[in-house]
Formats: sequence, structure tokens, C-alpha cells
Amino acid sequence: LALRRASAQGQAELQRVVEQLRNGEPVAARRPSPPTTPGADAFDLLGQEMARAQEASVAAVVQASQLFSSAGNEQKVEVFVN
Repeated sequence: LALRRASAQGQAELQRVVEQLRNGEPVAARRPSPPTTPGADAFDLLGQEMARAQEASVAAVVQASQLFSSAGNEQKVEVFVN
């Protein structure tokens, strides 16, 4: 149940970040993922891996947005008329 909740929260957070970027709002700085807990069981390890994947997803969306916005400022259209 905890893993499903964490997954749903991660998906909702990613959607919030996408909406913030779409609206031109800044995205808050991300906190680094905590290190793997020694002696963690398989479910704890899976939860930690899911959290790292979530952070990577958000970072990729933010980076893609930054690349798109900087490329958009440099794009030019040339029209050739005969």
C-alpha cells in the first residue's frame, strides 16, 4: 500500500511540475535523494529506487523544458520567394 501511495504521489507531483512549467512558473529546487538505508528490506529498497526514479523524471522534464525554451529563442524562420 505504501508503494502504491508513493507512486501515485510521484505521478501527481510530476503533473504539478509539468503544469508549473507550462504556466511559466519556476520550479522549486529539488532535494537530493537520501542514500540507501543499511539493512533495508526488499520493499524499502524498492521504495528508495522508486523515489530516485521519480526525482530523475522530474529533473528530465525540467531540463527538457529549459532546452526547449532556450532553443525557441534562437529559432529563426527563413522564407524564400521566387
